[in-house]
Amino acid sequence: MTSTDNFGHTGKPPTHSKLLDNLAHDFVENEWSVKVLIKKIMLSRTYQLSSTPGPENQAKDPENKLLWKQNRRRLEAEAIRDSILTISGELDSAKGGPSIRPGTKTEYGYKFDTLRRSIYFPILRNTLPEFMQVFDFADPNLVTGKRNSSSVATQALFLMNNPFVHEQSKAAAKKLIESSLNDEKEKITFAYKTSLGRMPNSREQEIIYDFLRNQENPLNAWTHVFHGLFSSIDFRHVN
Repeated sequence: MTSTDNFGHTGKPPTHSKLLDNLAHDFVENEWSVKVLIKKIMLSRTYQLSSTPGPENQAKDPENKLLWKQNRRRLEAEAIRDSILTISGELDSAKGGPSIRPGTKTEYGYKFDTLRRSIYFPILRNTLPEFMQVFDFADPNLVTGKRNSSSVATQALFLMNNPFVHEQSKAAAKKLIESSLNDEKEKITFAYKTSLGRMPNSREQEIIYDFLRNQENPLNAWTHVFHGLFSSIDFRHVN
């Protein structure tokens, strides 16, 4: 459904109306559980398809309206932040409790310094965390059916220069150095798999291995490696 905010006559009709009917039926049958619905969608074969295009299907359906492949997409702001915190080992996975700091009387000057999952970030109408602003978080003052998903220079600059990203890169480096992995190439592979979800290619492994060999301070070296991975376009996109 491309016209998310418009289900009327002027909106665009769904490409898979029978699928929507089936999901709606299951939704009701499972006592209106959003969690069950999301689980069913994410475990489906279609959702787990690769985003790699096939020439024949690309020619027939270039816009992928029939869902013959997964669409390459940029992660939402919350997922990018939580991924960084998970890799660094700093994510506070505590559940429940208040989102806004006790004693808060005004949103102005509010410090968003929590390490909890982003779902627990307080959403203040006139003050959003910089992380959310840069990565297209929905405007709290508007009704938004579908967020924008941009890929602009300010996002790369934010990941390069923001203190939060620097701090988490250092925490991830320290965590890796203190791990049971001893071989540098094994560490490189681990860093890539946890950060980008894939193995490094031979050229990437060679570049990072040469870089590490020429550094005197392992912590600083690995901090730069993780910072580079967090700042890469592959980190904030899902194939």
